[in-house]
Amino acid sequence: MNAAAGSQEMKELEQFLTDRAMEHDSPTLLFNLAREYLMSAKVIRPGAITLAKMVGAAREAAGELTSHKLAHLLTMQVRSDLDLLLKVDAGLGLRLRRGRRRRRWSVGAGPAAPDQAVSIQNRGLSGSVR
Repeated sequence: MNAAAGSQEMKELEQFLTDRAMEHDSPTLLFNLAREYLMSAKVIRPGAITLAKMVGAAREAAGELTSHKLAHLLTMQVRSDLDLLLKVDAGLGLRLRRGRRRRRWSVGAGPAAPDQAVSIQNRGLSGSVR
């Protein structure tokens, strides 16, 4: 089968990608899942650029769907509470240093305290203390 634009196969792929994007945010994973889906359905794959654009559209659709599903839960009080989580307490000595593939927050209670750093990598949480 051919994966022509607007065909039933492409519409099914769009739905498949949107469903997977609700579960996973990694564009690489979504691209590979789409490739595997097309291979198992014995559909001639579209070009890499077309597939990458479809992955981007699916991620955007998943974000909009998530926002729509959660909108009724985000009262003004909840939004205010969530905004408070983003505020930095200067008393904690929290500072952000940017690295290539990770962000690092350093926390110290004072000059006598050991330097403790917690790294949050792009793929998840990994704590490291030095």
